[in-house]
Amino acid sequence: MPSATDYAQFFRGQWCHTPTLPDTSFAGKTVVITGANQGLGYDSARQLIDLNVSNLILCCRDVSKGEAAKQKMLSKGDAKTKIEVWEVNMSSYASVQAFAQRVIQLPRLDVLLANAGMSTNKFPLAEDLEETLTVNVVATFLLSLLVLPRLQGSAQQNGAPCHLAITGSAVHAFAPDDQLRTPAKGQVFATLSDQTKANMATRYYLSKLIVLQCLQEMVKTVRYEEKFGGPSVIVNFPAPGWCKTGLFRTDDGGVV
Repeated sequence: MPSATDYAQFFRGQWCHTPTLPDTSFAGKTVVITGANQGLGYDSARQLIDLNVSNLILCCRDVSKGEAAKQKMLSKGDAKTKIEVWEVNMSSYASVQAFAQRVIQLPRLDVLLANAGMSTNKFPLAEDLEETLTVNVVATFLLSLLVLPRLQGSAQQNGAPCHLAITGSAVHAFAPDDQLRTPAKGQVFATLSDQTKANMATRYYLSKLIVLQCLQEMVKTVRYEEKFGGPSVIVNFPAPGWCKTGLFRTDDGGVV
């Protein structure tokens, strides 16, 4: 359970601190964003356009919604950003693998923002797991691990670190983790995919806790590079706080 300090930090960060917008130029850079047709993904894309990103790839399950988002972005100014819309269904490992193959063939890749995620009070299945786990955890890390070598190669190619960001959430601190500590037969995902034991009201929280734990292990594989004075790929887990997005809609499963 979170401590009183956790609560205090959460609320102070939400109401007492407004991050300043960055002013770093993204000219010449290529950025890929999943879940880019609305919410955090959309606003991240819009800010990158303001920062003069050269190539921006919006990735979503429904290409028509991605195209609508693209047109909305283009209508807001005379930005010279090249915007593409690619399809990826994070509920399907085959779709994620095919998408990753397209990404690693890009001539340059500076940033992967793995933002696509879902929250639902229902209990849908995807790839034999409860869908929140499939989308938020397994598919997200499948994509990240497949693309990581391309980011490392791009860093060497361009002489500057690249970035991998997986959208996080401070609600991970509120996740009930008893099923992670004592899973049935030692099988965490199988236990969490047992509908008779699932608490879907807090499943999103738990998924973000698992993401954080997996990310802590993944960063151990990103080695220090003397030429960069740090890793060739900077990996982070940004927690945006409370935002008005479509994440918690449940009428269509909540994938964003």
